[in-house]
Amino acid sequence: MKGLSILTGLFLMLRTMVCVSQTDPASGPVDEYTIRIETRERNGRPIPATLTITNENTRKVQRGTLQSGSYTVALAAGSVYRLDANHTGYRPAQKVLRLDRVFDPKQSQQTVLLEMDREVSSESPINVTVVDYDTKQRILQTLNVQVQEFNGKRVIMTGPPREGRFTFLAEFGQRIRFTVEVAGYQPYEYTVDVKEQHDITIRLQRARPVAAPELPRTESAPVPPASTAPATVAPPVTTSPAPATAPPVITETKPTTGPSTPPATTDLSTLTTGKTVTLDNVYFDQSSYLLRPESHPQLNQLVALLKNRPELKIEISGHTDNVGDPRLNLALSENRARVITSYLIGQGIAENRLRYKGYGQTKPITPNDTEENKRKNRRVEVRLLE
Repeated sequence: MKGLSILTGLFLMLRTMVCVSQTDPASGPVDEYTIRIETRERNGRPIPATLTITNENTRKVQRGTLQSGSYTVALAAGSVYRLDANHTGYRPAQKVLRLDRVFDPKQSQQTVLLEMDREVSSESPINVTVVDYDTKQRILQTLNVQVQEFNGKRVIMTGPPREGRFTFLAEFGQRIRFTVEVAGYQPYEYTVDVKEQHDITIRLQRARPVAAPELPRTESAPVPPASTAPATVAPPVTTSPAPATAPPVITETKPTTGPSTPPATTDLSTLTTGKTVTLDNVYFDQSSYLLRPESHPQLNQLVALLKNRPELKIEISGHTDNVGDPRLNLALSENRARVITSYLIGQGIAENRLRYKGYGQTKPITPNDTEENKRKNRRVEVRLLE
């Protein structure tokens, strides 16, 4: 009997201790949770999404922005919450969070991850930085950038290249190729699949010294004055597009009709104030503004003229036919004029002596009623400025 009384006493003591422990405020249930919410792509990149937290019991709503991809909030225990994350170009992400009452404070600290997928049709930015291969420093010379679309979807440059950087937008999942040309460097070609935001750095190697065709004459050997000997300027030698297949390049003015047809010549000596002269031997890839090497001889003649007559200032203007979107034609014509201007600057012509402008299809020199006339309207012109 005595042993039973001892056991009974111990049981009552333990029960009293448990009751005291459960009623002690310091060890009671947790009143609120500390929740860290993160929004990320599946590759782990944080997304600055807008977050909406809805208390399903009280319908109270809280909102916040995950500037760095994370957000910490205190939520009352004993409720159910719905988390909604939204960001432009991404599908909304949602998760239901049940916060039961717990006694362990460690259980009240949680991290919730919301994974967000890109909208298939959204456009993704491609940020490109161009540096010197050896010095690793950004190339601040004017960049000639040409973007090719593999599947016909649009690629939009957000602005002209500046200070060795440029950005263009392309649709998610699109495969594109772009080429970068800078005077004094070897051209660089890059292919990219647009599946996420890209930050690309490309390194350009300096061009090896080669014998350039029709190198511009120096001041020690000036060309004859245009007013006395225009006929002594030899016409540049160019390669006519092969007639058997689709030509890889197009002429901005008068096209050749076959291998035996002599190339058109531009007499730069006829340049007078206010008069325009068409550059007959300037070539670009079709529907692009990638300048072909066949254009260098004629442009070098223009360089020689400008160096021989340092008082001259010119405008380079680009023109297209009426095929396609007028806005795209306008952009194409301006980019072509800009590329030629960049070439002249790279050959030592001061930038303040040059101006470029694109007119698109607004200034045809002949009706766009035949293929031949359309080719005439696709041209680049030079005009002396006062």
